[in-house]
Amino acid sequence: MTNKLSQIEGRIEVLKKKREKIQIQQALSFTKEAQKILKEDFSTEAALLTLSESWNKASEQQRKEWQKRAPHFRLSDQPSSKKNQLTAEADLEV
Repeated sequence: MTNKLSQIEGRIEVLKKKREKIQIQQALSFTKEAQKILKEDFSTEAALLTLSESWNKASEQQRKEWQKRAPHFRLSDQPSSKKNQLTAEADLEV
């Protein structure tokens, strides 16, 4: 019984680490996209301010449209090959 609990706790820790890694990858992806859009004017503050202002000024219909389109946004930019995944993982370790 104790061994099973230890295994479950170990699995929970592994899943927590995977979740954290995915969140970091998403943050990096967001940052890279913001850099592409804002170019030389990029800063994290500018990106967050732009996002916040746009969201707050958008109509409810516009927000729903953004939310509907969000899962499909830039799917082609997501790492699909093993090489890209390894590169993303290496970036996280730095």
